[in-house]
Amino acid sequence: MANAIVSLKQNRAEVRFSGPDTVSSLVASAVSARVAAETAETGAEAAQAAAEAARDTAVAATVNKLNLTGDNVGGNAATLIENIGLNARLPLIPELFGAVDTSIDPSGDYTAEIEAWFDAARTTGLPLDGRGKTYRVTAATGPVAHLHIDNVTLVESNPNTGEPRTLTLTPATAGVGSVWIGPGFKINRNGNGTAGTLGAYALLIDGVPNVHVEAEIYGNARGSGIWIRGASYVWERAYVHDMRYAHTSETDDVINGVLVNTSEDVFCNGRVERLGRIDQTSAERDRYSRGYAFSGCKRVTWNARAERVDQGVDVTGDLNSGNTQFLINGGSAKYCATYGAKFANTAVACGVTGMVIDQVGRAAVAISGPSSSLKNQTRDILVSGVVALNIGTNQLWPEPNVVLIEGSGSGRDPAGVIITGNKGTSFTGSSAFTVFDTDEIMLTGYLRIATGVRVRLTTTGTLPSGLATGTDYFIIDVPDTNRVKLASSYINALDGTPITGLSGGSGTHTLALQVDCDAAVENDTTDRVAAEPNLEWGNDWVGMVPRPSGTGGESLDLYANGARASAQSIPNAAFTTITYDAAASSSDEYAILNEATGVWSVPKSGTWEFVGRYQWAEGATTNTARIVRLESSNDGSSWSEISETVASIGATTQNMTQSINYRRRLSAGLFLRATAFQSDGAALNLTVRRSEMRFIPSA
Repeated sequence: MANAIVSLKQNRAEVRFSGPDTVSSLVASAVSARVAAETAETGAEAAQAAAEAARDTAVAATVNKLNLTGDNVGGNAATLIENIGLNARLPLIPELFGAVDTSIDPSGDYTAEIEAWFDAARTTGLPLDGRGKTYRVTAATGPVAHLHIDNVTLVESNPNTGEPRTLTLTPATAGVGSVWIGPGFKINRNGNGTAGTLGAYALLIDGVPNVHVEAEIYGNARGSGIWIRGASYVWERAYVHDMRYAHTSETDDVINGVLVNTSEDVFCNGRVERLGRIDQTSAERDRYSRGYAFSGCKRVTWNARAERVDQGVDVTGDLNSGNTQFLINGGSAKYCATYGAKFANTAVACGVTGMVIDQVGRAAVAISGPSSSLKNQTRDILVSGVVALNIGTNQLWPEPNVVLIEGSGSGRDPAGVIITGNKGTSFTGSSAFTVFDTDEIMLTGYLRIATGVRVRLTTTGTLPSGLATGTDYFIIDVPDTNRVKLASSYINALDGTPITGLSGGSGTHTLALQVDCDAAVENDTTDRVAAEPNLEWGNDWVGMVPRPSGTGGESLDLYANGARASAQSIPNAAFTTITYDAAASSSDEYAILNEATGVWSVPKSGTWEFVGRYQWAEGATTNTARIVRLESSNDGSSWSEISETVASIGATTQNMTQSINYRRRLSAGLFLRATAFQSDGAALNLTVRRSEMRFIPSA
């Protein structure tokens, strides 16, 4: 077997050969081509491309002549690497170590060969380049020094058993090293989504101080696409997509796009989309997936994109330090099943500003207190400059733009929350339309629309075949035109599956956008949370919790919220007091609310605020009058109306939402109650979506 010793001195190649002349000439050719490319006075692209092509051809031929595979990797390959690679800075290729790509061997596992490839990078400092080829591996590990890798795809060869963990990178020396992963690096998780837990992953970078990652991760499996832990600097611009799991009875997180733990100085500018259940026909197909998740991190800036996941970005904290100095600075979340952004448990000194949150199901921004086991409290959170569009469109949990949630088990509320300068809106309006094609209609008026927005149709005559009044349809936008398509469900709209066979009809047809969000995020003072219509307060989405006060950020003592686990039946033609369930409601030591009677007491003179949201079921007869109002009494027996009566006429098929917003100075000893009325037909169900009374100390 031949050896070649090559060195470079003052732009001159010196080559000493031993072995067959053919091998010597091949090595000399590779070196000469590289030297010529590096020392050429012109940077012409054609010359550079020719030199690189000659180099690759010569090196590949040398590898074949020297039989640099299998057991002799450590001998002749090491010599070639040391003398040609180090001097000419050639990247290492997997073939040097016996790896065979899937175009030649579609079922072989080359974990050992890929690990040898990584190890050679550690010992030589040379970059790794897969030249666009694909290799099958499982549970590969790579102790690294200063890794630079690009242009290779790793396919998980054992995706459906145990905990699929395709690649783990750790520092060869604790606390030292770096990882640079280019955009051409890919991992295909390649599973059916049944194996593993949240601890599985495609790529784990564990304890490497400096991380730069632009990888692409995809394929069905549970766990995380990219998991970064214990880093002191992270720059992430990855693309994680189409990663799903086989749903059984899960009720908590199953998939993360990007997970970052106990790291500092983190910058995220990547994209995560389409995570969730393999079953794409379910309305909850994106549930229990998080685009980005963080715990125990400091100094994080997030300006990324998350779409078609459950939660866009989850700043979730941990048992000890939580997340601190975390800023969502721009970026977007779209078509998320529940939240666009969430600060939970022990997020401290965090904020979200300039983020666009579009068509998420439960709330644009959620801020949650800690569970009973966490020592720190979520506090000092700024929500500013957020644009929230069409919240609640997916019809699963139509809720507000911002929600504060009491800590599970602890009863502790987020503190020091500031909400200012935001904008929340739902697209509204209507337009006449005509049939344009068998699956398209043309709008005759201007409407601000987007794919997924809910609409209903009316007509003065007969709608085109395939369409009906009193039915929810969902927009599929046709870009750059005044045409849209209609889908029968929200997920069909997102998938681009329209209703077909449209034809005929008579009269004038009208399409009207439907509002699904209870409240919009508007401007606020910089010192405390304002009353209406800035935000809603939630307690596991059943009742309401107190907001922070204007000073100190602690919860107010004087508050109560009422909720019902089920709808209340309102009889025909009689004002009926709205009552509440004790198990679903909460009050303070003053017992402001009597849930059984529905009576609210005023224990202290001053400014009080009562807010109620109520939704009627479909009417029993056409043109049913429906009314909600607030009444007061000095003795608890004689009642008079004090709020403006909210009265509406609803069609038989209409679900109607009504509100009470009342803020006045009240005297101690006064009683309040909310009553409801419907005019005719059988008893009609009324759902309490929000009912809260609180004292305003600064007013």
